[in-house]
Amino acid sequence: EHAGKGVSQEEAARELDMTVGAFKKNYHEFRQRLRKELLLEVGKYAGPDKREIEAEIKYLIALFVESSP
Repeated sequence: EHAGKGVSQEEAARELDMTVGAFKKNYHEFRQRLRKELLLEVGKYAGPDKREIEAEIKYLIALFVESSP
């Protein structure tokens, strides 16, 4: 379970008819791709300093967290 919300990885794997190991591998790869794509996309508007880009991503994530129920 991530951040105390949603379903566990075990439950997600079961729903997707995957082993827990396969789910964890795919989830890890997804997060890596997402991070790479976010850095590239946000880097178009904030940067070029990597610290500025990461600060902008943290700010955007905070906006989503604040607006979630």
